[in-house]
Amino acid sequence: MRNSSIGFALAAVLLAAACAQQPSTTRAHAAASDAAVTIAPAAAVPPGDVHAVDRATTASDYCVQCHTFADDLNSNHPVRVSLAIAATGPGYLFPPDPAIVLREGVWVECSSCHDDGSAGFPRRTVLADTCAGCHDDGGFPPYTTITSPVDRAAVSGTIQVVASASGVVRAELWGGPSPYDTALLQTAVPAGGTVTYTVDTTALADGPFTFLVRVYDASGGNDSSYVRVQVSNPAAPPVTVQIGSPAPNALVRGIVPVLATAANATQAELWYLGDVGDGIRLATAPVAPDGTVAFSFDSRAFPDGSALLTVVGTGPGGTSQHGVATRIDNTPPAVALTAPADGTVVRFETTLAATAEDANGISSVAFHVDGVLLATRTAAPYEVVWTPARRSGLHTLTAVATDVAGNVATSAAVSVQAK
Repeated sequence: MRNSSIGFALAAVLLAAACAQQPSTTRAHAAASDAAVTIAPAAAVPPGDVHAVDRATTASDYCVQCHTFADDLNSNHPVRVSLAIAATGPGYLFPPDPAIVLREGVWVECSSCHDDGSAGFPRRTVLADTCAGCHDDGGFPPYTTITSPVDRAAVSGTIQVVASASGVVRAELWGGPSPYDTALLQTAVPAGGTVTYTVDTTALADGPFTFLVRVYDASGGNDSSYVRVQVSNPAAPPVTVQIGSPAPNALVRGIVPVLATAANATQAELWYLGDVGDGIRLATAPVAPDGTVAFSFDSRAFPDGSALLTVVGTGPGGTSQHGVATRIDNTPPAVALTAPADGTVVRFETTLAATAEDANGISSVAFHVDGVLLATRTAAPYEVVWTPARRSGLHTLTAVATDVAGNVATSAAVSVQAK
C-alpha cells in the first residue's frame, strides 16, 4: 500500500488542472425546475489514475485534495468523506474508523451532499469513483424530500409524514432523537410518486425528534431526507381510583364483588394483602369507557382475618390506587338447641331455647318445627314458646343461627313427642 501522504500529494498535483475547470455552480441534485441536466460520462479508472490509488484515511478529507474550489449555490462542494460504510456488515460507522482503508469493497458517503446528516447517497466504491453518484451517465439515484411536516414544526396527536418518492420501489420511515440516532418505524410501498406514514406522536416522548425517510430504487440506489420536529402533546390527565364496594372495614365472605371507578385509566388490577406475606395480584381488567371497572374476589381462597383489597389504575397520565380494609369471615357460627331435651314428651306450652356464638357476632337465631319457621330472635337469650297440638305425635325441632357476615349454621335436631 502506498503511503497516504504521498498519494494525497500526487492526487493534488495530477488533478489540479482538471478539477479547476469544473464550474462551481454544478448541482449535485437536479432541481424540479431544471430543463436539462448535463452529466459527465462515466469512464473506467485507468491504471495510474489518482482515483485508483489505494488510500488509507484518517477520518475524512481525501476527495478535498482535488476538490478545493468554493461552494456552489447549493453548497455541494468542497467534497469530504464524512462516513465510511462497510459493503457488508452492520451499516454506518459513526464516527468513521481511522483504520478503514478506502479501497474496492468499501462504501463511502460524501459530505458534499450529506453534511446535514442524511445517509445512503451516493453509495459507490472508491475505485468506481466516489463522485459517480452525482456525475455518471446512468442518471440520478432516487431522490426524496419530506414535504410534511416542515422542519422545526411542533407536532402533536396523530400526524402524517409525507415524502416524495418518484421511481421508488420501497420506502422506510426512521425516527429518533437525532439524524444520527434513529430506528426503523415503518416501511411502505410508494404510490403515485409519494409515500405517506401515519404516526401517533403520543407514543413518543415530548421534545426534539427526527423523522427520516429513506427510499430505494429497483437497483438498490437510495436517498434519504429528514426533518426535525418538536413533539409537544398535552399532558394526559391524572388517573384517579376510588373503590365503591365493598365499604371500608366491611365483613366479607364468599364471592365478593369489587366495584371501582378509575378515571382516565385504561386498565386496572385487583390486589390482595393479608395479615402476613406479600401482596398478590388477583386479576386484571379493562376499564369501561365510563371509567368503571368490576372484579370478583373469592374470599374463600384466603384465611379469615384482615384483608386489604386494592385497585390500581393505569393510563396515559400514570397510575393511581385505592385500597379498602376488609375482614374475611367464611366460618359459620356455633349453634345448639338446649331445650327441650331430645325425647321429651310435651303437652302444653314448651320453651325452645338455643345458644349461638361467633367471633364477629350473631345476627339472628331462627327456630323451626318440622322444618317450618316458628319464630326468630335477634338478641340473647334466644328463646321462643311453642304450644304443640295435642296428640300430634312426633316433632323435630332445630335452631338456625346466622352471623353478621351472613354465614349460616343449623343445630343438631331434637325430637319430642306431643301427647
